[in-house]
Amino acid sequence: MPATNQRPPSKIEVPQNRDEWSPAERRLSWVECRRVRRAREAIDAFLAEEQSPSLSNDHKQLALSLRKQIPGLLQEFEARCERGSKAECHRYANQFCETIEGLARAAAAARSEIRELDDHKLNVFHRYFSQIAEPRT
Repeated sequence: MPATNQRPPSKIEVPQNRDEWSPAERRLSWVECRRVRRAREAIDAFLAEEQSPSLSNDHKQLALSLRKQIPGLLQEFEARCERGSKAECHRYANQFCETIEGLARAAAAARSEIRELDDHKLNVFHRYFSQIAEPRT
């Protein structure tokens, strides 16, 4: 099977295509949309590691929280903006971005921990097989 460079589909149950994101995006400035998209990329990268045997209970809890709670956060943000003034919507958008970015930082740190552990396991295999492959004199 040929390898592809495509990202796995998002495991966050937040709308993926632009039309589905329209309700939230119309509440965000262009800069805020970029902030949220970057954060979602970090979260998706962490969630892509979910099958790793190196996941700790804390990592599993973070993954579960991200998958289950982000959709509610997005819906509540939209609902609050629907009934809020322009100033309130600006405040909600800023809080929303900061929250998503905070989750992204936690996800990136967790992914880094997982990758480091998985890399260590891979390096053990490399060392083992390099010793076997060394010519004997």
